[in-house]
Amino acid sequence: MWSWAVFVPHPPIIIPEVGRGEEKAAAKTLEGMQRICSELEDERPESLVVLTPHHVMGKGLSIICGESIAGDMGMFRAKECKLQAEGDFELATELAGHVKKEGLPVTMSTGKKVEMDHASFVPLYYLSKAWKSLPKLVLANPLGLSYEQSYFLGRALRRLELKDKKAGIVFSGDLSHRLIPGAPAGYHPRAKEFDALVVKAFETSNTNELLSLSEDQIESAGECGLRSALAFLGMAEGEPIRLFSYEGPFGVGYCTALWEPAKGRGDIN
Repeated sequence: MWSWAVFVPHPPIIIPEVGRGEEKAAAKTLEGMQRICSELEDERPESLVVLTPHHVMGKGLSIICGESIAGDMGMFRAKECKLQAEGDFELATELAGHVKKEGLPVTMSTGKKVEMDHASFVPLYYLSKAWKSLPKLVLANPLGLSYEQSYFLGRALRRLELKDKKAGIVFSGDLSHRLIPGAPAGYHPRAKEFDALVVKAFETSNTNELLSLSEDQIESAGECGLRSALAFLGMAEGEPIRLFSYEGPFGVGYCTALWEPAKGRGDIN
């Protein structure tokens, strides 16, 4: 069964070895990540799925797995900061078959050793601190899905029966990259509106407004996390989501949130 799901950002700068003091400008995000780690310290799953928009992309949902999944922060001046975990081929295969059965396109990518992208590394860095070691991993990139399909993916994941396996899922995504002048994707005056709608969607556990966004509204945000956010909301399917933080200190929106299934409620239809 799924034990929990989180939505988290992935800026390398919030890793102290990378930020070297600059991470303190994202104090709310650091607090949110620490809150998630505190809540999940005793909830280490056997396996963990990470939905990342920055890994190998193919048609539909791209599922990535290897005998080992490893990476470091060498691209961000911190090569000594490393992570490694065993891949979960059994879960990756089960996940691919289930998603395909649900009517969504799927691409599988496997290998002996898979490189961990930064959008996976950043949240796993924090979780590894809480758990001391990482569980088995499966990575998946949703960029090959439409926004509607991404929401449906979350619903499909909720329906996946994992038998006796305890699993968690990390939905990795940054929000608007255009919040202030000098932001990574340039400034857009409507970018804050996009982030406000995502925050509202998490607070209400409702996707209606996000699924009604026009292409212009999405483009104005320059986001990379909308598909992850929609899948996260689809998995919660109206159950309460605990929003821990939101801020945009470097011109990019960062949000942290946790969902845990309601006790006594069965799978959604």
